[in-house]
Parts: sequence; structure tokens; C-alpha cells
Amino acid sequence: MPWIYRHAVAVVAVAVALVGTAGVFVFAKPTYQPAVTSKTVDMTTQDHYTIAEVRPAFAAQGIVLIRRSGAGGTTYFSDKHPGVAGDSLLVTIFDPHAKVGFCTVCAAIPYEQRLGNLLVSYGGRDAGLLSKVRAAVAAVKH
Repeated sequence: MPWIYRHAVAVVAVAVALVGTAGVFVFAKPTYQPAVTSKTVDMTTQDHYTIAEVRPAFAAQGIVLIRRSGAGGTTYFSDKHPGVAGDSLLVTIFDPHAKVGFCTVCAAIPYEQRLGNLLVSYGGRDAGLLSKVRAAVAAVKH
């Protein structure tokens, strides 16, 4: 007992530190908030579009789609050849049997529209081209 009286200030300081630390972990619990979240979409449950349906809608707006690449049934198109500085138009047609993860909280793109297995993204600054892209997507909607 005499030891506690001689070291009362130190014992109180340690007790306060322990209670304070416990309080931080109990009341101020940090939670994980990912910078990017995604949602998986099963393309078998979505409307299906083919390049034969999409290309004429863009051509009517003066946009010629060029196949850039493809893998696993997904095909990518642009209005410029790969490696040519352009305006960032990308038209993606996903495999109708794919499961695709789409960003739900992500960096803003000036224009991005998904219709079933079709994704059209435009990241450029040309307002005229953007209006043509919007019109082409509206024409694809049926």
C-alpha cells in the first residue's frame, strides 16, 4: 500500500493513458473506404449490341470506328488508329457472356454511357465531337 501512495501520480498517469488509448479504439474506429469501387455486371442479362448495329449510328455522325484490339470476345474501337494522338473516344463491345466489373466511384470522365454490353467513353475536350458521340449513342438505343 505505501508503494501506491508514493507513486500515486505515476499510477494515475498510466491509468489515464490506458483509458484514453482504449477510448480511441472504441469510439474512433477507422473504417476502410476504397478509392475505387466496382460492380460486376453479368452481360447475359443485358441488352446485346454488335458492331453492325453500332458502327452505322456513329457513321451517321461522321465518326468512323476503327477496330483497335480485342480479347476474350471483347472488342475495342476508336476513331483514330492506335498511337495517333486523338480525342480519347473509346467504344467497347463486351462479350455477351462476360462478367464485367464497372467502376461505381471513380475518376470523372467527361462522357461515359453504357448500354447493355456497349460502353462508350469520351475523355476529350472537343464539344462538337462530344455532341456527335451523344447523338450516336442515342441512335444506338433503338
